[in-house]
Amino acid sequence: MKKKLLCLVFAALTGFAFHTLSIPHGLLLGSMVGSAAIAISLDHAINLKFGIEYVQVVLGTATGLLMSNWNGFMTPHIVPSIVLMLICLLGQYLVSWVWLCKICKWDQKDAVLATYPGALAAVLDLVRSENTGNRVVVVHLTRLVLITCTLSLMIPSITNQPDITQPFTLQSHAKGLAILLTLCILTGLIMRRLAVPAPFMISAILLTSFLASPLELNAFTVPDWCLDVTTIILGVIIGSKVKGMKISEISKHAGAGLVSVSLMLLFAAAVALIFANVVGVPPLQLWLAHLPGAIELVALIGYSNGLNVAFILLHHLVRMIVLHFTPAILAQSRDYRTRPKR
Repeated sequence: MKKKLLCLVFAALTGFAFHTLSIPHGLLLGSMVGSAAIAISLDHAINLKFGIEYVQVVLGTATGLLMSNWNGFMTPHIVPSIVLMLICLLGQYLVSWVWLCKICKWDQKDAVLATYPGALAAVLDLVRSENTGNRVVVVHLTRLVLITCTLSLMIPSITNQPDITQPFTLQSHAKGLAILLTLCILTGLIMRRLAVPAPFMISAILLTSFLASPLELNAFTVPDWCLDVTTIILGVIIGSKVKGMKISEISKHAGAGLVSVSLMLLFAAAVALIFANVVGVPPLQLWLAHLPGAIELVALIGYSNGLNVAFILLHHLVRMIVLHFTPAILAQSRDYRTRPKR
């Protein structure tokens, strides 16, 4: 227990050090680095019971609250843009899969999971359930770092974003939060039985989006300290996945992941540039809507740059629903086909 606590404190301090140095998303990247350093040097992974469930509920609730105050987003370009996004996702997946499977000679299972353009929480669920290799996690870590650095360099105005947080008043929101969180957990448990990846995140996003107004939570925002704890836990969970891997092995897989993710981002950028005028939105906004993941980062970037956040988040929500429920449907179909006939 003491060893786990010391490792957790070290990862958190590394995260705060990165944050103090003004490194983009330093709290997340720093805790990942600290946790990975412990996992590699001491061959010890920090196992946080219910950690991933906590991360999913908090991030899902925060995202759902952002999407609960939509106004004026039902414009004629929404439907064609979402269809374009699904086609773009397929193209991103194919170019990345070809690189890993045909050029890097990965087996098909790892290549499929490594190119899965879902949320990190969902990816971790898939990696855990499929018992796949650590190189899949390394590719997704590369994706997170590359997207973070790319957006931070392209749109540095994130440091000047308006203060959108509001004070946490427990008395006025306690009842509504208790009802919402209970429903999110119960729904997430049902989804998990149906083999839906990141079930608590999906349930939290959907339920919060629809119930924020009836439960009088429109003025509520997730406290900063809660998001900071979530960020550290997620970084620790991700960094611990490199346990048992050598630096040379990580570098090798990171190189493959860098090319793989770069191909996905470049494909999405090309689609945004070509079809921006057809859809009727700025290319940058369309590109952010078509990115393969990092929904929380994209939301912050959108706010800081004055873009249509509702438009962007709607695309990411559709992407998450499609990608998260597809494995569950396939798993149920496979179980049905393999079930012995009476």
